[in-house]
Amino acid sequence: MSNGWIKLHKKLCGWEWYRDSKTLHLFIHLLLKANYRPSKWRGHALRPGQFITGRKQLSAETGISEQSIRTSLRHLESTGEIEIEPTNRFSVVTVCNYSLYQSEKVFGNQPDNQPINQLFNQRSNHIQEVKKLRSKKDTTIVVSGDNDIADGNNQPSSCPHQEIVQLYHHILPELRRVRIWNSVRQSYLRSRWREDPARQNLDWWKGFFEYVRTCPWLMGTADNGKESKLFQADLEWLVRPQNFIKTVEGKYAQ
Repeated sequence: MSNGWIKLHKKLCGWEWYRDSKTLHLFIHLLLKANYRPSKWRGHALRPGQFITGRKQLSAETGISEQSIRTSLRHLESTGEIEIEPTNRFSVVTVCNYSLYQSEKVFGNQPDNQPINQLFNQRSNHIQEVKKLRSKKDTTIVVSGDNDIADGNNQPSSCPHQEIVQLYHHILPELRRVRIWNSVRQSYLRSRWREDPARQNLDWWKGFFEYVRTCPWLMGTADNGKESKLFQADLEWLVRPQNFIKTVEGKYAQ
């Protein structure tokens, strides 16, 4: 792992995260750390482009704060650069298309740029597929079994869980994504929706999430000298009764 080199194409300069120095730094670090051949770690099989790590370890290795590591990982996940498989002891990071990035056949001496262009076309197609999958996840993320979801009507009493979850993801991408919106979580959001007629429209929730974005403590960016232990809200936390009241009343305002 400590010997050898990796390949970077000049098109990286046009990458959407290139001007985000922390995300760029982290991505190059992930390329450097990824296994270049199949291996095993404590019985866990790893493919080329994969390696085992954690936020604390990445922070120590790069000098980037844990909070910024978390944000940059989400950036890279959102555009399909990496996939993360968490376990109760560690996380397996996969650099997507690693074999294409580092293939000698692609990046060796070639008579023209056709193979390189094919590589970036494949990467672009991969990113589009990831975005499509994420979009599909957003439309199926709610666990059914509630009339608010099943009937799909627009009556004021029917809470549009799906649309609110999508607003949360769109306005607050730095916060933890919702993977499963089960009946318990539905009950919290449904109650907040029905408590006040003013909340029974998506514009109110858009404004609420935009307000949350201005609260450093909720976003995990408050400067308290203990950045590694910063709290960060998520959608379930925000719609729990006491948390919701405190947020609306401005307890966490800057």
